[in-house]
Amino acid sequence: LQDQVIVVTGASQGIGRSIAEACARERAAVILAARSADRLATIADAIRTAGGNALAVPTDVTVEAQVERLVAQTLDRYGQLTGLVNSAGVSPLAPVTETSLEMWQHTLAVNTTGTFLCCRAVWKHMVEAGGGSILNISSGAGKRAHAEWVAYCASKGAVMGLTESLALEGFPVG
Repeated sequence: LQDQVIVVTGASQGIGRSIAEACARERAAVILAARSADRLATIADAIRTAGGNALAVPTDVTVEAQVERLVAQTLDRYGQLTGLVNSAGVSPLAPVTETSLEMWQHTLAVNTTGTFLCCRAVWKHMVEAGGGSILNISSGAGKRAHAEWVAYCASKGAVMGLTESLALEGFPVG
């Protein structure tokens, strides 16, 4: 991944953090995005100490202006953006009768709308550059539902549909 510039959302923990660290080990410049500024700074420092290249940009993927700022800071610093990994996500579990509207909306906002906002924000830059790669993290729960995972299953199914649509739209433009 040398010379690649990759934004990773959800980079402060779990799958996102592991992906960001793996990309850095493979010599990509990694832009770490998540809400926790302190955790991002710690991870960025560790990557740089190990000889990697990391930039921490605290970002709430549900806020369009913050996503746009994430992309702008990436382009300002590196002059390009070649990859995006959408790993930010939440997974509240509750029976449908205990799934509040707030829980439902928050789950879809982070898992689905956040993925959409990040893809849309990088899209034109990747097209203008002649290509790029986007990896959207979903779940088997998006295809095979589970009891008491109403919001999570719905959000991850939507991410799968979004990803398939983007693949068709993006194929002709790299």
